[in-house]
Amino acid sequence: MKLLKVVLCGAVVASSLCVQQASAVGMGPYLRSRSADATWDSDGQGEADATHDSISIGVTLDTAVARNSVFNYRLDLGYFQMNHEFDDYNDEVEFTGLEWNNTFGFAVYRGRWTRLWLGPALRFTYANGEEDHYGSADDFVLFSAGLGPVFGGNHHCGSVMSIGWAIDYMFQAGTVSWENSGGDDDATLTETGLSAALYFIFHMGGEDRSVY
Repeated sequence: MKLLKVVLCGAVVASSLCVQQASAVGMGPYLRSRSADATWDSDGQGEADATHDSISIGVTLDTAVARNSVFNYRLDLGYFQMNHEFDDYNDEVEFTGLEWNNTFGFAVYRGRWTRLWLGPALRFTYANGEEDHYGSADDFVLFSAGLGPVFGGNHHCGSVMSIGWAIDYMFQAGTVSWENSGGDDDATLTETGLSAALYFIFHMGGEDRSVY
């Protein structure tokens, strides 16, 4: 199986405005940590279980961070470092790459200082990696897509910014390809795991709609 090399990237310039009124749209930085159980399934080498740990940093855009609205869309664009440590032998692959996360949130509570929401999230990742221990394989390329539920909240710090959080449980599937001494190889990749994210979202100006 030949991996289609799709580079997911975007350029978002983060800016913050100290405005007098809380706004609908917000933008700011985020930090995400994820832990998951992964399985590599290769025709040449069979199945191999691994533990996935990653951390990512990036920029988020939320359409209703402090707004009296049932629906919000949140876009995360970030850079991540990820480690796959294999369970049955002393080896690991270290990846760096890009993530593109799409969250579709529906409010379950809307108050003056807090907005709680839940909904589905859709995530795409693209990464390059290297084998850490044996070094017999290199030039790893990973592409995956994931879907799962997410629950989060925004806590408004006056009219300037909101501090947010989100927890998701996601299933991801994709492909990994690499080069070794016997030629090219590839595997299907499946993962299930939890992630937690912290957001600092600056209000971008507009009508005061945070008081319900």
